[in-house]
Amino acid sequence: MLTDNLGLELLAATPFKHTISGDGGALGGDDIAEITQLPPTLSIQYHFMPQSNLKPYVGAGLTYFWVLDEESKISGVDVTVDDAIGFGAQAGLDWSFNPNWFLNVDVRYISLSTEATAEGIDTIGVDINPFVYTVAVGYKF
Repeated sequence: MLTDNLGLELLAATPFKHTISGDGGALGGDDIAEITQLPPTLSIQYHFMPQSNLKPYVGAGLTYFWVLDEESKISGVDVTVDDAIGFGAQAGLDWSFNPNWFLNVDVRYISLSTEATAEGIDTIGVDINPFVYTVAVGYKF
């Protein structure tokens, strides 16, 4: 917490896998690649009732779309997917059930847009816009 009402949060996770499919053009509607990526998201949060046992909050921040691996689904063609910066928004609730322990639930929407290039065939726009749900237990020192 930066102040009683303002918090800073870094969302980190294990890598996610996504399948990228074409949407017309030279690549048609076929699967183009499977990617593994990390979406670390840094958010600033506003906590409405910091002294209450129930602490609702909203947040917004930036996501770095970091592609770790691309596996082409097109025989003999390399596929690359660009890293990108996206935007995230969240709403959540912390419930302090004793002086040190709390339960956190939140939902976050992340908007990411980048490009995938199938070497020598086509470049397409890629949108990955997941909802991310969190349930966590925390401890305050």
